[in-house]
Amino acid sequence: MNKNTSDAKIPALDRGLDLLEWMAGLMEPVTLTQIAQGVGLSVSEVQRPVACLHWRGYLHRSEAGAYSLSGRLAGLAGSHPPHQRLHRAAFGVMTEFARLYSESVHLCVPDWDSALLLLDVPGGGLVRVSLQQGARLNALETVSGRILAAHGVLVLPELKKSLGSHLQKIREEGFDHAASSQVVGITDIGVPVLDSGGAILAAMTVSSFRMKGDLKEERSLVPILQVCARRIADRL
Repeated sequence: MNKNTSDAKIPALDRGLDLLEWMAGLMEPVTLTQIAQGVGLSVSEVQRPVACLHWRGYLHRSEAGAYSLSGRLAGLAGSHPPHQRLHRAAFGVMTEFARLYSESVHLCVPDWDSALLLLDVPGGGLVRVSLQQGARLNALETVSGRILAAHGVLVLPELKKSLGSHLQKIREEGFDHAASSQVVGITDIGVPVLDSGGAILAAMTVSSFRMKGDLKEERSLVPILQVCARRIADRL
């Protein structure tokens, strides 16, 4: 769209969305003053958006007057039809993979400039890796994010400048493999889930760690993951 982005701005809506996005990363309830500070507005500017979101059921208000997100937003995300179909198609395949190979596996979809973690299935081993569903993963620093970026579905121009050759390699080889940027000792390896026309739907990634005496080679999981990815696409 060529029109100036300011033409599409609705101040009250922008405030409400800024508020929800900021509160999504919080673990504890916050007061109206803390909300205002968090989104860089005055208390008077956030009063009406907070009251509206509370009335619509997106915010809980404690007896002490602190606010937290309700489950309504997560419910909307989970019922979004394309994601719902993908979740349903992937769950059985990923659960079977986790059981057979004792590896934790997660599925990410593009979300503007990040990878949105849609589904996480912990492995069946003694020690398991578990990720938070609904988390937004950095496109620069994660295997899932780079896979999605390599197929052109993330809006992040600077990514192509800094990782252009690596993204090309991901497209050519059909996977990405790297040490976790978040946790020491974890290795991530992922593949794209592609539709029949070759367009990417999601990135499926294993977060693996090596137990003592374990001689496994993570890259041996690539063809297995690729088969799983095709099975998921065939179910859609």
